[in-house]
Amino acid sequence: TRQVARITAAIETAPGRFVITELGYTDMDGNAPYSAFREPHIQVSYIFSYAPLIGTSALPWTTTASITATRRAYRGPDPVAQPFSARTDTGWRASLVNTVPLNRDLSLQFQLDYSDTTSNIPNFSNTNTSGTLAVIWKY
Repeated sequence: TRQVARITAAIETAPGRFVITELGYTDMDGNAPYSAFREPHIQVSYIFSYAPLIGTSALPWTTTASITATRRAYRGPDPVAQPFSARTDTGWRASLVNTVPLNRDLSLQFQLDYSDTTSNIPNFSNTNTSGTLAVIWKY
């Protein structure tokens, strides 16, 4: 069973520019204590739209930059990975997304992500960098 609570606040700082903050809490009951966790998180995003830098489309481009922080506390130790200590992870994620409309029905989306997870059990600590290019078609 997963229970999630979120509070989101948004403010328009200027025309086409927004700051959005989300506070959240997830309570996940797993099949065993080592897979069940509680996780508060905070995310801050800045979204801004602007005139196209190239091309002839009159539709605005939109960029979103966001940072997320999480802390995941597991309810019990994993008998295989660390039988005497419950796992606790602290995570950070930064994301940059740019959406470029080509026309009303077709857009390109570029996304870059970086995440860093630190755990009290070293084999669960990691960093990850990813990029995505997508075509978005509205039908």
